[in-house]
Amino acid sequence: MNETLKIASSGFACQHELLQQDMHASLDVNVIGVVNSINSFLPLILKGKAKKIMVISTGGADPDLAVAYNLPYQFTMCVMKAALNIVVAKFAAELKSRHVKVLALSPG
Repeated sequence: MNETLKIASSGFACQHELLQQDMHASLDVNVIGVVNSINSFLPLILKGKAKKIMVISTGGADPDLAVAYNLPYQFTMCVMKAALNIVVAKFAAELKSRHVKVLALSPG
């Protein structure tokens, strides 16, 4: 079980080691894992008719939303999903000339 699940939702203040562990673990799954998945399936997507890549993000990755609604919760996830949104933008820019649509969905 992830140790950060045992602390308060905004409880990273003064817990540098715990934050670092949580951030690295989340980066591996929520950013690097998505990049690896896209790269793995890209040859099939490029051969297909519906050239679309969709990933799951969150509205919590929007800095304006977090400040406006005072949302300190899910610190690591929101930071990683914000990074994921940049990954999506970079793939979208790179694959635009190949007619591949890349977008992030924020359900809820």
